Amino acid sequence: MVTGKYHFIREIESFSLDSYVPHLGWIGADIKIMKIYSKVGSLNFYLHDEIRDRLFEFVAAEPRSLKSSEEYKSVVEAYWASGW
Repeated sequence: MVTGKYHFIREIESFSLDSYVPHLGWIGADIKIMKIYSKVGSLNFYLHDEIRDRLFEFVAAEPRSLKSSEEYKSVVEAYWASGW
């Protein structure tokens, strides 16, 4: 589903987080249950829902802008809006 700057492509059914590189969601004043990863050799990003232990692949229209807490919030909002 296309939602703003982020397009969620698919759910990764079988995964090991060891295969992914932490990108956003680890540093901050509050605990985050969604973490954003990247993967060597891929231009896409991956959102891990820690509560449901599900991983979703998504495309960012402007990958270089995915660096701030505001963009983190935008990704999470796009995830909820996508209906996954």
